[in-house]
Amino acid sequence: MMLKVLFLILLSIMMVACGDDSCCKKSSQLFEVMAPKSCSLKDKNQFVYDVLKDSYLWSDKVGDLDISLESNESMFLDHFLYKKKDRFSFLLKRQTYDQVFTQGNARDFGFLSALAQDSQGAYIYKVTYVYRDSPAFMQGIHRADTILTAKDINATATTFRIANSAGEIRDVILEETAYHVKNISHTSILSVGDKKVGYFLFYSFIGPDLIKNLDSTFDYFSNHHIDDLVIDLRYNGGGLLDVARYLGSLVGGKRVQGHIFERISFNKKYQAKNYNNYFPKIARRDLNLHRVFILTTYSTASASEALINSLRASENHIQVITVGQASYGKPFGMHTISYCDRVLVPIHFVGKNSDGYGDYTAGILPTCEANDSIDYDFANPEESLLKETLYYLKNGHCTP
Repeated sequence: MMLKVLFLILLSIMMVACGDDSCCKKSSQLFEVMAPKSCSLKDKNQFVYDVLKDSYLWSDKVGDLDISLESNESMFLDHFLYKKKDRFSFLLKRQTYDQVFTQGNARDFGFLSALAQDSQGAYIYKVTYVYRDSPAFMQGIHRADTILTAKDINATATTFRIANSAGEIRDVILEETAYHVKNISHTSILSVGDKKVGYFLFYSFIGPDLIKNLDSTFDYFSNHHIDDLVIDLRYNGGGLLDVARYLGSLVGGKRVQGHIFERISFNKKYQAKNYNNYFPKIARRDLNLHRVFILTTYSTASASEALINSLRASENHIQVITVGQASYGKPFGMHTISYCDRVLVPIHFVGKNSDGYGDYTAGILPTCEANDSIDYDFANPEESLLKETLYYLKNGHCTP
């Protein structure tokens, strides 16, 4: 069953690298290329090529069409991408796209895992994240549990031998089951001296009801009169810019509302369509914070990075303290283009904050470095990234 465990790791990476639909908007015929005349492989590939030559951010880097290339659309797309900068453009079946990015549903075991080292230096598989209400969640699997063995029962069920942090071992049967992905979890109030610190983990900017759920989360923080806020984006591979803008307004309040969130720039052909998007003005209580702590790792990408970069703009007067590791490095965004039974999502634009900065393709470096040690669950003060954050809150600087 090693292959299924590895698949879960690869799925997590894919969401960062190419599947996050981050910074996406539906095209609504924003560009010139029309839908293909038919849904034959030849016409679909021609359509993909025409889109890249027309509205792709690096359209000038797209090579000449080779009519001998009759591979499937995904392989065809990959052939023409500008690999030096593009790790992100992708293509999916419409049904898969709608299930993941529109409906926010999944059908799997419901956890992510990664290789880690134990105290003797041996490599082991550790559970990094468990989706709420998933099969793994219902069976009581937690972050920091160790996967000792895995054995297939059939095509959809597997027996996992799990050890928890106390060393207790048990066998758990998981069957792939459909569930709705909940992207906000571990909402907590922590005490640092006489200060109240709000914390929540935000897994993705994708899915229905995110605005409603963010409102509920921030109402909770407002009712408890928190002094500081920690947003855990360590595994957040991105999502909709509209949600990132809204979250920014909840954090910064009047400090940011009405200010530029990002300046959006297309390729040379579509420069006339460049525009600015803004932190929205929202008619509800906000936190109006002068600083915010954001936890990051290499899995923090796209809309997550746009939020950090945009809040940091000088006109907002907000201190954004990032804790963890350098982020992924995706200052680019996409528009979705539907055709036949597919959805094409190529890079269309680059985003910069109101200071004109957006050059973080190597990732956004952390203010305070800390490794994601996977030894404790989220919101635990002993968890490595949160522990470093709490140290900063107590001392006003990173650990020496």
